[in-house]
Amino acid sequence: MTLSDHRATITQRLAVQLSERIFAGAYAPGTPLRESELALRYEVSRHVIREVLRTLAADGLVDYASFRGARVPVLTEADARDIYRARRMVESGPEAMSALPDRKAIARIHREFSAAVKAADFARAFELDVAFHTEILAASGSPRASAWLAGLLQALRLAHLVAPSFNRQAFIASVAQHGAIVEAIEAGDAEGARQAMKRHLDAAEASLIEDMATPRPDSAS
Repeated sequence: MTLSDHRATITQRLAVQLSERIFAGAYAPGTPLRESELALRYEVSRHVIREVLRTLAADGLVDYASFRGARVPVLTEADARDIYRARRMVESGPEAMSALPDRKAIARIHREFSAAVKAADFARAFELDVAFHTEILAASGSPRASAWLAGLLQALRLAHLVAPSFNRQAFIASVAQHGAIVEAIEAGDAEGARQAMKRHLDAAEASLIEDMATPRPDSAS
């Protein structure tokens, strides 16, 4: 392994660790991510931390600018609406469902998702929700569309930092909504699946926006 390969491996590993801490709420939205503090925490140089922050910034998980440093993004209502607007383009637009996914695979993912929600294992439910949407879009055969969706879904992981009830509420509602999509797919009804997907995305967006607008006990009055 060359020095550059080793540095890339360290950067990737630390990027995963830092992103998971962000998703876990260790850093509140808007919190500065100071290179010096992170370098001490992870026992690496500030140059490595700078690469880590730039990597996360490329994925939309950190706001980074050379002249003002990095911070945890603050997901706004406009951001949420834009994410769902983009999701509708790729998941329920005119080209969506041009090819339906494997019926058995999507039904299996849905069963596992339903079980995770019932068990209130929302971390697992999120993984399965991503798998559900990814499996459906992958059937279209467009790697670019799939990559775009992956970025949008990752950005939504920041939503629970400003809308802590969103995952629970949205996932409970999503069980029936996913079920309608699966039912249409199993029937070979592409248009029905597309319309069910649009209703699902519309409902999820409304749930997120509502939760973001709900005052928090620790918010300023």
